[in-house]
Amino acid sequence: MQMTGTPEQTVLKREQLDAFDFDGFVESQNLALRTLLSAHQVALAPQNYIVDIGGGCGYFARQISDLHPRIKVYETDLKSIETCRANGIEAHLNDATHPRIEGNERLICLNLILHHLIGNGEAATRQLQQAAIKHWKNQYLFVHEYCYESFFGGELSGRLIYLITSSRLLSLVGKLVSKFIPSLRANTFGVGVRFRSSPEWIKFFKQSGFKTLGVVHGESEDISLARRLLLIKSIRRDSFLIKFGN
Repeated sequence: MQMTGTPEQTVLKREQLDAFDFDGFVESQNLALRTLLSAHQVALAPQNYIVDIGGGCGYFARQISDLHPRIKVYETDLKSIETCRANGIEAHLNDATHPRIEGNERLICLNLILHHLIGNGEAATRQLQQAAIKHWKNQYLFVHEYCYESFFGGELSGRLIYLITSSRLLSLVGKLVSKFIPSLRANTFGVGVRFRSSPEWIKFFKQSGFKTLGVVHGESEDISLARRLLLIKSIRRDSFLIKFGN
């Protein structure tokens, strides 16, 4: 059942979801999480839970299993939930944009999830991304996200990528071009993906009512000539610890 006032999310197909089933980033996510928790002295009581929203098959949950005894994954994909449970990871059917809150959640993790919350247009997309964090006003949030910096304005590249991947016509062109330029391949064609620069993510959090307590900047990734055609100056995966309030 869709929450009143929340736009409908554009979802990925099964083959698109399967493409994200990998554990390549969990070590850097784990290190960033521990760094931020230590720096800001976030305490987790024995009855509290760390929740990995959109945690897939539980790679990150397993990586941080020694950090706290209670960890669970909230997912909408039944296949991923079954995999988690088969591996001894607590997992529940729960949606990122209108979750059922049990009250024992203390730390909410959103690893590379927000940029996939796509609605029908920029305003609806922003509303969906806000919905994913605004429910958690009594918890700490760990957000790990791609940060695309542009040569001309911090958010220009992110908007261009969203325009290309969300437009049916431009997605067809993009798929054709990607056959010749592998670095432009994306499994979000036809659905969309909404990246932001690091300052724009912080601005987005603030406009949503959240204070950024700390940031861990990731290493810059290599950028091919083809990607520079999208005016991309740098790509990183940054981590943010945020909390509701000023």
